[in-house]
Amino acid sequence: MQYYFLALPLVILCPKSDLSIIDRNNPAIANGDLMSVIAQVLDYLATYEVKTSVPHADYPRIGVPLFNVKGAVAGLHHSLERARATTRAQGLFEHQLDGWLSAYLAANTAERRGFVDALGFATPGQLGLLGWLALERLNEQPALTIVAAWAGLAGGDYLLLENAICRGSGPGVMRAIRAASSELADDEAVGLLHAVLRSAPAVNASLAIAGLAANRLDHPDVIDLLFATLPDRDLGMAAAVSLSASRQPEVHARLKGAVSRQHGLVQQRAQMALHISAVERGME
Repeated sequence: MQYYFLALPLVILCPKSDLSIIDRNNPAIANGDLMSVIAQVLDYLATYEVKTSVPHADYPRIGVPLFNVKGAVAGLHHSLERARATTRAQGLFEHQLDGWLSAYLAANTAERRGFVDALGFATPGQLGLLGWLALERLNEQPALTIVAAWAGLAGGDYLLLENAICRGSGPGVMRAIRAASSELADDEAVGLLHAVLRSAPAVNASLAIAGLAANRLDHPDVIDLLFATLPDRDLGMAAAVSLSASRQPEVHARLKGAVSRQHGLVQQRAQMALHISAVERGME
C-alpha cells in the first residue's frame, strides 16, 4: 500500500511497458526499500519527454510542455538530498563538530541547506560550540557565515549572530540578515542593526540596513537611525533608499526639512529619497 502513491505519476505518464518500477517483483519493493523505489521513479521521470505542448503565456506561437516534469523532479531531488543531509548532520552533533563543519563545506547546495536545517534540532550547548568554531574559520571559509549566524540565532546567542554578520562575507551575510529579520522581535532587530552599523564593514552594514530596516519603518528608533546615517559617506545612500520606502507623512516632512535646511550629503540624499518615493508612488 505504501508504494501506491508512487504509481500515480507513472500510470498517468507512462505506457504499460514502463511500469516495471512499481511491479511487486521489483527487488526494491520486495525488500521494502522505499528510498530506492523513489530514486528509481525519479530517475525515470527525469528523462521523460512530455508529448503534449500548450502555447507559452507570453509568446503563444511557442509551445511549452503541458507539465514541467523535469522541473518537478529536480525539486524533489533537491528536497530528498536536503532531508538526507539533515539526518546526517544530526548524527554528527555529539562528538564530531569538526567533522560537521568539514561535511558542510564538502556538501552541495541542497545538502548545505539540510545541514542548516539540522541546527534547529541541536541543543544550546551544541549550537554555541559549533557556532563559535565556525566563526573562528570565517576568514578562511566564508561559506560558514550562515552556520555561525544561524547557530547564534537558534541558540539565542546574539553576540555570535552579530559577529557572524559583521565578520562574514559572501551570500551567507544576506541570508543571515534575512533570517534575523524574520525571527527577531523588533527591539532585538533594531539593537542588532545598531551593533552592525557600529562594527561591520560598509558592505555588510548596507545589507543590514536593507534587510533589517525595511520591515520596521514604523519604528521610531529605525527612522532616527536612518536619518543619522544620511551624512555617512559609505552608508548614507542605503539609508536614503530605505527612507524612500516609508509611507509615513512625518518621515516625508523630515526629508523635506532636510532638503530645505541642510546642505551637502544630507541634503542630496534626502532629495534622492523623496525622488525615489515619488517615482515609486507614480508606478503604483
